[in-house]
Amino acid sequence: STPGEDVPRGRPSPGKAAVDATGRPRTCANVAGALTRGGSKRTLPVEAAAMGRVLRVLLLSTWGDPYYIGLTGLEVLGPDGTPYAVDLANMAAHPRDLNCIPGYSGDDRTLDKLVDGTNVTTDDRHMWLTPFDPEGTWLEVDLGVEKAVGALSVWNYNKSADDTYRGVKHIRVLLDGELVCPTAGLVVRKAPGTDLFDFCQTLPLARGGGSG
Repeated sequence: STPGEDVPRGRPSPGKAAVDATGRPRTCANVAGALTRGGSKRTLPVEAAAMGRVLRVLLLSTWGDPYYIGLTGLEVLGPDGTPYAVDLANMAAHPRDLNCIPGYSGDDRTLDKLVDGTNVTTDDRHMWLTPFDPEGTWLEVDLGVEKAVGALSVWNYNKSADDTYRGVKHIRVLLDGELVCPTAGLVVRKAPGTDLFDFCQTLPLARGGGSG
């Protein structure tokens, strides 16, 4: 198989989805920095932040693709909005990537692309894509030691307008096994399908987040 191409897997290859007035990728202004107000950084008190070491993101649904799910970038932020250093050695996923498909290998859309620093792009060589397992698809980041976690910054899957349907839609976030988001989970915006602006979304996390 050729790296970067859609892969056969004993299931129909996802076709190009129709784009209509209600399903069009959003082209809204950048809202990166939900930890900011009025253009200045908002620091969360450490006692209000979630404390823990292992962050697990449960990927519950896509924006419409039933077979594959992906992201362009991911950052774990401290209470002051500063991202923690993360590399592949600190990450895990299930399924890990497309290369876990029997008989398929060499696809560039691997887990390390989530932390390669190239997030505002339509180049899928800087994106992660994996088979969507409705029985359990997740990402995990091990921070090495217990740290205060304030938020996640996410860049959704952005290869093209049609391929944004492979992006993550609903997530639930756990820190050391404790829910740190509303019980119903969080909604990740569909990517715009363009790299003309920063489409980052920052999702605040907090201890006791499961009460919402």
